[in-house]
Amino acid sequence: MTQPTKKPSIIIVGGGFAGVNTAIQLKKLHEASVTLISDKSWHDYKARAFRVLEDGDTSSIYIPLADLVGENHFIVDAVQAIDLENHLVVGESMIEYPYDYLVLATGSKVNFHGVPMIGEMTFTVNSSREAAQLRQHLEKSLAAMKTASDEKKVSLGHFLIVGGGGTGIEVAAAVNKSARELAEIFGVDTSFITVDLFHSGSRILNKLKPEVSEAVAKRLRMQGVNIFYNRRLTQEHLEDISIGDLHIKADTIIWTAGVKSNALLPYDNASITDYLTLKDHPEVYVIGDAGRDEYYGMAQTALEHAKYVSECIKNRVHDIQNKPYIPKPVSYAVPVLSGWAAVQTKYLVITGWLGWLLRRSVDLRYLIYRLPLVEAWSIFTGTKQNNEPALQIVKEPIHE
Repeated sequence: MTQPTKKPSIIIVGGGFAGVNTAIQLKKLHEASVTLISDKSWHDYKARAFRVLEDGDTSSIYIPLADLVGENHFIVDAVQAIDLENHLVVGESMIEYPYDYLVLATGSKVNFHGVPMIGEMTFTVNSSREAAQLRQHLEKSLAAMKTASDEKKVSLGHFLIVGGGGTGIEVAAAVNKSARELAEIFGVDTSFITVDLFHSGSRILNKLKPEVSEAVAKRLRMQGVNIFYNRRLTQEHLEDISIGDLHIKADTIIWTAGVKSNALLPYDNASITDYLTLKDHPEVYVIGDAGRDEYYGMAQTALEHAKYVSECIKNRVHDIQNKPYIPKPVSYAVPVLSGWAAVQTKYLVITGWLGWLLRRSVDLRYLIYRLPLVEAWSIFTGTKQNNEPALQIVKEPIHE
């Protein structure tokens, strides 16, 4: 009697855009067993993360991973180690997950570029959870200003954002709006509110066209955000910050000046092949922010990686030859609060309300193709009921 052939095991590590979309596309591959492992039970929908800074509403930024990939394809565990030789993923639970194909979609973490970041008042915004924590801090700071001395109000109301990329832009605009609204709620003079954006280059969004940089800078200034160019943070204490030749007193420093791969393995870009695999381990794929791409850090790139790797693994299961990955140019959308965005495509630059509609249409399309219509719409409109995902947080993995 012929023994049934064992299905190859596909393990995907990471519940971000790249990991989730790889799992969604591969779970239909009946000839293989597909499992996504994440240290969280939800997908962090970062498209709405900065809206949390504006309104404090976290109800629509967490999507249960089981809803996206199915309960039978999802495990909550924090990956601690990978045994490449024996094809094993080891979880914090001490469970070993054997694999025939491994997809590492572990995302990114903050890159401080060697600057010593110390002090309780330093924040990063690399996840929706961190955005929610910053929002809580804003509320506490403005509440404290109500009874503080004028000297203390100056530092409490001073919010310093380091980094003039897309994240820095969105954070600066949202913090400025929220701080001024909260000041009115707590009865604080808004003249004590100062939001400064410091950038090391000669223009913000320096990877985009100059006209985009100029339009966004103009929009920020109209809202009251100060922009300083050619400034690098050199040292930091709790309140006395040195940026170039400026010395500033601020209680809140928000770092948005870059990210780096959140790697589980000691590899670099040279170790990743044109097939998005590790050189010495062609069964291991590295994608999304953890991988290599000239359009690194973009959700579109993560989705392209997921699509390509899914097809590669399907082909390998069916003994079909794969072609090398070719990076695809991406479009850029930089919102500055609700109702305004700058969009750059290969041929066009669109700013204003139309740019915002284009950005929002991309968000809606992403949700509709992955969730039931009613749930997708509730997340898109911000009317989804909060299921308190923070209560489901497991112990942070070592690699974060």
